[in-house]
Amino acid sequence: MKIQNVLIVGGGTSGWFTAASLLKLCPHINVSLIESEDYPVIGVGESTLGQINDFFHLLGLNDDEWMRETGSTYKVNIRFNDFYKEGETWDYPFGTSHERMYEMQHGWMSWFALNYHKPEKFHRGTFATTFNSVGHFAKYNKLTWQDRVWNPQSDSAYHMDAIRMGQWFKKNEIKQFMANRSFQKWIDREEWSKVTMAIYKEVKENKRKLDDENFKLLLFAENQKTGRAKYNGILDAYALLEKYDKQKTLTLESQIDQGYAAEKLGGYKRAKIYYRRALNKAPDENVDLILQLVGELKRLYERSKDHKSLVQIYKRA
Repeated sequence: MKIQNVLIVGGGTSGWFTAASLLKLCPHINVSLIESEDYPVIGVGESTLGQINDFFHLLGLNDDEWMRETGSTYKVNIRFNDFYKEGETWDYPFGTSHERMYEMQHGWMSWFALNYHKPEKFHRGTFATTFNSVGHFAKYNKLTWQDRVWNPQSDSAYHMDAIRMGQWFKKNEIKQFMANRSFQKWIDREEWSKVTMAIYKEVKENKRKLDDENFKLLLFAENQKTGRAKYNGILDAYALLEKYDKQKTLTLESQIDQGYAAEKLGGYKRAKIYYRRALNKAPDENVDLILQLVGELKRLYERSKDHKSLVQIYKRA
């Protein structure tokens, strides 16, 4: 039986996380969530492990988007008090220990030798921190950026306020996904102008972030138009992107896109600038791309009788 509708009962972190996942991964399913106005969400401080990053990456979330609003902090270590006997602690630092282990002559067994000869210094509580320095930093409530033992993109977890996290998802992520469903209707009908106008409007009103996903959607929609509307739209999309992240408009692919659009609109001087930047960025091993860009510039330089520039691109070719 094909599932077409899903009803989620409860609006805590589990409910809103599930709703966001279904909206992202199963856009063909109608998702509904019920939460009571009479009974508050039962929530406590949530503690996570590094795997939570897989979920956030799946949804395209960065921690700087939600940590401040949800009262969250980083978590890089788990400490067990009175683990073996009263007064002893045991640390479980996040990250890898392989590199440090291989540096020691006898790997894991090196610690047992140290423990045997210097039990006061290398007691049971030092086993993990001997191979991973994150535990030492955690003791003093510090972080390390030594990526040889700890990758902040995958090894960091979080402590969070469950109620605030659930409500943040309701307020931000769910509304974003629901707005994208309106786009899907316009895309199905090939109403590209409605898609682009909505994105420009929502970005201007700070209702939509111009992240990679939204920019790709905007650029795709502009490319579906025809004639001058298409090429003006491509340049307008990059002009909008430049306001938020200028570096992304200077990539090799971006320069080629803009050069192509400018040339189609008759902006030959502008097109030469874009293509020349692209040629400078193109890696030497990509011979086909270099020759293609040289061909584009050759035609433009011959048009303006710029023989000096022709010689330069011939040298590159």
